[in-house]
Amino acid sequence: TSLGATGRRPSTSPMPVFPTPQSARDYETSPLITQFWWRTRRPVVVEITNETSTTLHLEGFDFTSGCLHEPSTDGLEEIPPGHVAVFRAGNKSPSLWTGVVGRVTYVPEGKTSRVHFIFDSPYIGTYKSFLALDATANHCWDMMHEDGGCFTMDGVTYWYSPAGNLDRYVLRDAPPQNPAKSVPSGPTTTIKVISYNVYLRPLYIGTEAQHDRALRIPAALVNAVVDADIICLNEAFIYHDILIRNFRKLGYDHVAYGPTCLLSFINSGLLIFSKWPIIKTQTHLYDGPASSGSDQCAAKGCVYVTFQKGCTQCHVFVTHLQAWAYDGALRARDHQLRRMHSF
Repeated sequence: TSLGATGRRPSTSPMPVFPTPQSARDYETSPLITQFWWRTRRPVVVEITNETSTTLHLEGFDFTSGCLHEPSTDGLEEIPPGHVAVFRAGNKSPSLWTGVVGRVTYVPEGKTSRVHFIFDSPYIGTYKSFLALDATANHCWDMMHEDGGCFTMDGVTYWYSPAGNLDRYVLRDAPPQNPAKSVPSGPTTTIKVISYNVYLRPLYIGTEAQHDRALRIPAALVNAVVDADIICLNEAFIYHDILIRNFRKLGYDHVAYGPTCLLSFINSGLLIFSKWPIIKTQTHLYDGPASSGSDQCAAKGCVYVTFQKGCTQCHVFVTHLQAWAYDGALRARDHQLRRMHSF
């Protein structure tokens, strides 16, 4: 959907009868009737934390479907440094057929770029937001990021951490560009890589202490393989926010995600964490007879990154192939390898 910057105010409606989940855990532990009702509202909750030294000024709202439920625009004309703003959007009434599509646009003080926090939940099964930036008045978006991570534009670093129905965005002043200091020291001829299946399956498939393991996995991997340059995960379907936060504490500040697909029940489960700056990332979704059995529920594909270690550019591809050994699985795995080779 094309979202023009009209600057008009959205219509508002009262808060829902049932409580609004504030996190993935709140949602998972709420009664089933609350979960079903909340799903019909196609909710997207966006939290914006301004940790920059400049104020974000509201340029406008634009909703082509649905509206903001909370709060009204009062008090959100600007987000000063150190402040947090929370927007809750949904469709105008419980329905399986209509959703919420719109955006809230801010302009950082003294910057030429615009920041669009976009609500995108047009139909049941899509509960997400994403951030888009444009550097010019004609709204040519230079960069989008739908699944988390961080990037820098116009002197501001944008961090995005999806967590169930609550998507968190943190804006920070970008550090000075000084390659001599920003690039860690170390040899440029050796690359140490970890590849690990973390088995973080969605909770509706099974309960396998996913939350507790997600908290422990980053430190366990870093302690097991000292000085790894890059860590590649598969079956990381949930708790991306926990993994990102804990890997960042251990020095892995750069992250890339695998492909997504609206027709898949779950994401690709692929994550890449790097100690070194990621200068390029690209994803590829396997088409055709790409998977078999329950693997068809996932967005099967691969993710490619280029990262810079010293003066060396390194290229990494990560995928998670079809499981099992029956004839259909063998054919699907062969197809996936061919599609990855072609990519």
